[in-house]
Amino acid sequence: MSARPIFTKLFQGRVRTHSSEKKKIEDKVRIIISNPLVGEPLKGDKLGLFSYPVAKNLLIIYSYCKDCRLKNCQSRNNCAFCEETPDETVVFIFIGPHEEAYEQMTRFRK
Repeated sequence: MSARPIFTKLFQGRVRTHSSEKKKIEDKVRIIISNPLVGEPLKGDKLGLFSYPVAKNLLIIYSYCKDCRLKNCQSRNNCAFCEETPDETVVFIFIGPHEEAYEQMTRFRK
């Protein structure tokens, strides 16, 4: 069973920034959609999010709505799609280098 994907504008813009990795990104997105728990669950103030590597020092940050709700992270993740999405939804939030991804997630939460 595949999850329904939602791509934030931030994610879409970052895909264009990393256009040289577009094929790898598309492949990784397909993997995540088919198995949303494949990524590494993040901890601490990023609980409810996952990271998944695309290439060396390039990560996808995403949320799997079912897992987010099970962990009661809706308010922490401040997801604009929460009210309208079914459990089997993956929200692709950000893609970028490791350090930048986690810095961006700190800003995303405020």
